[in-house]
Amino acid sequence: MERKFTLSCCSTVDLPYSYMQSRDIPVLFYTYVVDGQEYVDDMGRDPEALPRFYRFLEAGKLPQTSQINVGTYLDFFEAQLEKGDLLHIAFTSGQSGSVHNAVAAAKLLQEKYPDKKLVVIDSLCSSSGYGLLVDAAADLPLELCTRPQLNALLRAAEVLSGRESLTVQAAAMLLLDHVHTSMPRQKRPLKILQEMDCGNMSLALLREDICAGGLTLQEAQVSDIFLDNLKTATPWIIKQVNLRLLTDDARNDHGSALHIATHLSNLIKVSDRVTVRHGAGLALLEIAPRLTVDQRNEVSVELCRGLELGQQEFTKYIPDYLGRLALWLPPEQLDECLADLGVTLSASSSRIVTPVLDTVGVIYEEYDIYHQRFPEEPEEACLRRRDRLLGMLMRGLAGIDGETRQEAMLVLGQRVFGSAQLSNGEKSRAFPLTARKLLTTCRQEDGDALSFYYRASMLGRLYRFLTAQRLRGGFTFEAPRPIAFFPGTFDPFTLSHKAIVRTIRDRGFEVLLAIDEFSWSKRTQPYRIRRRIAAMSVADEFHVQIFPEDFPVNIANPENLHRLRQAFPGRKVSIAVGSDVVAHASSYRKPVEPDSIHTFDHIIFRRPGQEAGGGYGGIYGKVLELTLPEPLEEISSTRIREAVDANRDISNLVDPAVQEFIYRRGLYLREPQDKPLLRTEDLDFTDYPRPDASMEAMLEGICPAAMVEKLWQCGDSLLLLRHGMQGQVLGAVSYRQLESRELYDRLGSLELSGYVRQKAGGRALLISGLWVPDGSQQRELGQLLLTEVFTMALGREYPCALYDPLPGAEHSYVLNLLRRQGFVPAPVSGRPVLEVDMRCPIVLSHNVDTSIKAPLASMPRVTAAVAVAHRRLQEALTELQPGSLVLSLSAGIIYHRLLQRITARNGVPAEPVTPRRQGPDICVPYGKLLRGVAVPNTVTKTLRTDKVYEADLSDYAIEAYPEYSPLPDQVRTIRAFDRPVILVDDLLHDGKRLRSLSPLLKETGTQVDLVLVGYLTGMGRDLMEELGYPVESIYYLPNLRMRFVESTLYPFIGGDTVRRRDRPTEGLQPSVNRILPYASPEFAPIAPDVAWRLSLCCLENARDILLALEAEYRSLYARNLTLNRLSEAVILPLYPDKGGCMTYDLSRTASTYLEEDIELLKRVRPAE
Repeated sequence: MERKFTLSCCSTVDLPYSYMQSRDIPVLFYTYVVDGQEYVDDMGRDPEALPRFYRFLEAGKLPQTSQINVGTYLDFFEAQLEKGDLLHIAFTSGQSGSVHNAVAAAKLLQEKYPDKKLVVIDSLCSSSGYGLLVDAAADLPLELCTRPQLNALLRAAEVLSGRESLTVQAAAMLLLDHVHTSMPRQKRPLKILQEMDCGNMSLALLREDICAGGLTLQEAQVSDIFLDNLKTATPWIIKQVNLRLLTDDARNDHGSALHIATHLSNLIKVSDRVTVRHGAGLALLEIAPRLTVDQRNEVSVELCRGLELGQQEFTKYIPDYLGRLALWLPPEQLDECLADLGVTLSASSSRIVTPVLDTVGVIYEEYDIYHQRFPEEPEEACLRRRDRLLGMLMRGLAGIDGETRQEAMLVLGQRVFGSAQLSNGEKSRAFPLTARKLLTTCRQEDGDALSFYYRASMLGRLYRFLTAQRLRGGFTFEAPRPIAFFPGTFDPFTLSHKAIVRTIRDRGFEVLLAIDEFSWSKRTQPYRIRRRIAAMSVADEFHVQIFPEDFPVNIANPENLHRLRQAFPGRKVSIAVGSDVVAHASSYRKPVEPDSIHTFDHIIFRRPGQEAGGGYGGIYGKVLELTLPEPLEEISSTRIREAVDANRDISNLVDPAVQEFIYRRGLYLREPQDKPLLRTEDLDFTDYPRPDASMEAMLEGICPAAMVEKLWQCGDSLLLLRHGMQGQVLGAVSYRQLESRELYDRLGSLELSGYVRQKAGGRALLISGLWVPDGSQQRELGQLLLTEVFTMALGREYPCALYDPLPGAEHSYVLNLLRRQGFVPAPVSGRPVLEVDMRCPIVLSHNVDTSIKAPLASMPRVTAAVAVAHRRLQEALTELQPGSLVLSLSAGIIYHRLLQRITARNGVPAEPVTPRRQGPDICVPYGKLLRGVAVPNTVTKTLRTDKVYEADLSDYAIEAYPEYSPLPDQVRTIRAFDRPVILVDDLLHDGKRLRSLSPLLKETGTQVDLVLVGYLTGMGRDLMEELGYPVESIYYLPNLRMRFVESTLYPFIGGDTVRRRDRPTEGLQPSVNRILPYASPEFAPIAPDVAWRLSLCCLENARDILLALEAEYRSLYARNLTLNRLSEAVILPLYPDKGGCMTYDLSRTASTYLEEDIELLKRVRPAE
């Protein structure tokens, strides 16, 4: 008999595809995955497919399968419905939930094809049994069955009903129910049911329900069914029978509807069988119209609470049914439900957030039906709620975790732009609202390959929709809105800022948030951190965009403002600022010129206490003045920092998701809002080439008067270290720069003068005495004096130094101090002379104190630990090249002298003045020096560069420091200041940073007036001549052997960045310290035992400094300095990278990890 409909099935029938073609049965193919590669269950079409599958099994590779999703069913069914009616027999629900997706797809298509019939049947079979059922159905569709065929089918059901198996009996009863429902005139199904021996309560009740045409369950029976459904031992098909009974009872309004609905909601969460969960969900939706408003609300709240469990085994199947149930809630209750979901959307765990996004996606996709159920609600209110739902999905797209962003992409792709249920009109309305934010998301470099696939999936569905829409006639966009350009540091973006944005947007503007870098006096979080916080805060606000980071606009620069106007031809551009900016920003005090800030229309938010309409006379454009509610006006960055320091809730100050982001990253902890001003040190050096008797009073208490006479007689010079403000002498060193002709005359020894001529060509620095009074600073002051003398001699290229003290000038502490500089005994007899080779010194930058935040940096235990660590490190470095100079340079002294040079060059005082007077140049530190500080009376803007290593340390590149703008964008920002540049760093040797920056500076036309560095080598000077930049330095070192920055040797305190796509430990930056056990040391080849001892010294120094920090922090704040609060103590907190899978416990202290690393290093000590 010819079928008048199409019969289809899935590939799991396990019959040859050629046979299915011969029976004219379309097949929907399952897929499986092995080793990440997807394969199609093609039923023998590819002769290699089956052998390949068995090879996988022989190799021990187990395939993974997945359900056929609703979208695939929609495409398949829709193609068949074009031919006519469709009967699809699906793979058993006992082994797969695909049948439920098929049912959902069928419901969606019934609305689109009301004149077509589409029926989905759960086969309750698999493999060959499934195939036989489909084959039989091809011949015996119920509505076309002949009497003999129907009798044969009923005989089979009758035989099955007599089996002992409870599962088989239940299947037979459900089959008879199906026949009876399809052919109610047939009496035989009822007769067979009445004759069945039902020893099971559920089957007996179902028989009564079918035969009587309805049933009223007793309270005890309902309780037994509830208990039966929760038992793992109960067969799944009996649970399906129970669901049928409960649905019928609730439908009959017998007063137990709420209890049944609550039970069904529990089954959705906890049932051990997927098919039961789906059955419970469908049953809940079926009885939803029978529930009262309060009952629906109660069940919805219960399911919402289920989402908060955060465990996928409980929450996986809730969204589909919670979303559809929520659409039975009246407007007020639905809004409460959405508010509840909105709060959960800000949860810290992606396991909680992702099912919320799924739920919102379901509500949005099926929202069209809501107005039919509640027609009394104004259409405008319905539209606002739809926008709210779309905004919640966009919040997920800007989420904290990659998993949250991935789920948002999936939902936007499947439930919005790829939905077969959502109307094209709604998609066309949603696309212009979300297009820019989607484009921004696609440009993000979201770490792993999985994010790429989620993004590709979303874009694939979006592109299909866009293509189809263009074929339908394209889009109708609303008229472009005028632009409101809203610049600010937004550190952080607060609820006050959000209220301003909403107010401006509601006035009809397109708001562009420009996260600027031009407030140079503020200590701000990295640009991309602030940008991300702002993006998270306004993700759900339409017509509000984040301005591109590669388009810096300085409102004080008319050239930049002209480019801004040109970027929006035909649209009015207004500047949105606070009234305090207009009152105090220098840009408003400049003369008016074309495209200057004065010529723009303004939207001005008046600050508290300022009179309306006052102080805007310099603005020639239109002014729109607005105010904020008083509670929002009181929100400030200071309040946020204080609350974060106290670990208090700040969700009333910033977006709740931003609060989670701030605390997870450890932002704003012990962070002052303003940059500290760099101040001159209270130390000064004075050189006296020929001291005389007049200096005796000055040196009283430093060295004996007789010693001054000896200095004058021998012709040695004297270098004094003074307290700058008081003029008090703190110490002195006597020295002489000897030439060959004066060696014997000064040394008085043929052997010693001959040795110097032979080794150093007759030129040497002689140190004849060092005097520093006893006290806690004796070593530090002595070190400063020696460093100053060494750098003077190095600048004049003296190849060696001698220590030959004058009679009476011998001191034991001086000998210890000199040994730490690398001095060794000279091979001469009769005199205790020390010598050191200065031709290629080892340079050590002493900067640990500048890596620690105030006030901890000045705490007694911390300063003592830093000083002791520095002395131990000096001693360890002397082993690298015995007899070579270890030159210790103080970062504090370099800071002091750089400040004097910068302010002198800029023509401004070295101390802050009021009112502030700025010089013409901009100071641009481009390395690790002067980060986070400002030079007095000088615009100071740092280029955030860093040495970024590959994960295997095979190579490195000079790049932007993590979370800062790319270097080209940073250079464009410097150029936008439109000032001559003074580039500043601590060292210029091989010039890798400048080599990277120079092309960018020249490309942007940035004028470099001077390169100013702490110390300059001969190689660095040659490089500057090659690049054409004038260069000056505090110290000149013709050569150097090795250079160490002390902080980069200490884990958790310093280091160089390691490139990691994903940061395993939130709030800390992965880094490498080039010491054991983290990496092979990068210094020159040395003996393994020397490298091991130096590494051990660095680890122990770092541990001791961190122990001191932890002790002082505990005394100061009464809490432990754990890794999650390390940013309160260390300016740039880092952690030693040990691989992408290694994570750190943020509740532990850094010192405990270093103890473990020390123990590990001791295990690999080289053999003696």
